[in-house]
Amino acid sequence: TLKGHQDNVNNATFSPNGNFIVTASDDDTARVWSIKGELLATLQGHQDNVNNATFSPNGNFIVTASDDDTARVWSIKGELLATLQGHQDTVNNATFSPNGNSILTTSYYDVKVWNLKGELLATLQGHEREINSATFSPDGKTIVTASSDKTAKVWNLKGELLATLQGHQDEVSSATFSPDGKTIVTTSSFIPHYDFVPPPVSNVIENSHTNENTARVWNLKGELLATLQGHRGDLKSATFSPDSNTIVTVSDNTARVWNLKGKLLAILKDHQNVVTSATFSPNGNFIVTASSGSRARLWNLKGVMLAILPGHQRNITSAIFSPDGNSIVTASIDNTARVWQFPPLPRLTAQACTTVRYYLKYHPDVDDADRNLCDRIP
Repeated sequence: TLKGHQDNVNNATFSPNGNFIVTASDDDTARVWSIKGELLATLQGHQDNVNNATFSPNGNFIVTASDDDTARVWSIKGELLATLQGHQDTVNNATFSPNGNSILTTSYYDVKVWNLKGELLATLQGHEREINSATFSPDGKTIVTASSDKTAKVWNLKGELLATLQGHQDEVSSATFSPDGKTIVTTSSFIPHYDFVPPPVSNVIENSHTNENTARVWNLKGELLATLQGHRGDLKSATFSPDSNTIVTVSDNTARVWNLKGKLLAILKDHQNVVTSATFSPNGNFIVTASSGSRARLWNLKGVMLAILPGHQRNITSAIFSPDGNSIVTASIDNTARVWQFPPLPRLTAQACTTVRYYLKYHPDVDDADRNLCDRIP
């Protein structure tokens, strides 16, 4: 257990080599830990909540995003290297480009691209309402943004608009590229938001809500390829598998697994609270889900639950795999993060099959195609 923060832990992320973890907290700090839970450095300097923290691809740097309207670049020893200042509101997210040479920051009103010295390279402006996410493409040459104006947009690094993904009837809550860079998945959600006017003037307003509850798959030209329909609540996120062939979506008390044509492959249903995130393992064979309850869960792609991760005292804000797939780190508003190390995942699969083998074989509600799932598992 990683203990030391004085307020909610908003996210926790492994370094690329899996040896370190960085956590971001509402206590205005980020912290670097060893995999054993030893505190190595405290990144102190923000004047408000730290919303997220992530490592650079080479693991030498960390970027943090804060409610103090700035992002900051640090060494892993906690030395402040640059302050990215220019947003007029909360910086919700900050991430490195795949080559580590630039940083993308997301605020409600604009998205900015910076170099590691804190020099502004480009501002992406064109959405008519709040921006909910921004992500680099795998080759780092383009960016996709999602907005409450019901669109996603694709940009180059100069801030020039390349395509608009239009078709959602509700706010677009997230947009992300597939790992092969050929497609984009977007999710729709109702998000309480603010008048799109320059701060500090901002008032909560009502906005039309259609209960669309879909994710959509697009090509890079903005052409719709598939609609993923079946969730009963707002979609919070969608993530591609490492091979780009499968998508997991998060909504209500479930996560759902789909192929790129929009065919439902599995429903991950056991959470008693709203599911907040779902992430594939590096080999693409497993999914970890986090919820507004105090437990995360581990699944295979058929929707068989393999493990429950108990221990947190309050809502879990994030859960992700280590680069080697053998550990998971969870973050919670109980002011802690926790590292879970498993026996080899094939052993977990065997344990799960021991539990559900009879059910799969004989229960009348099981599809015939799934009755033999455990036949090759000892």
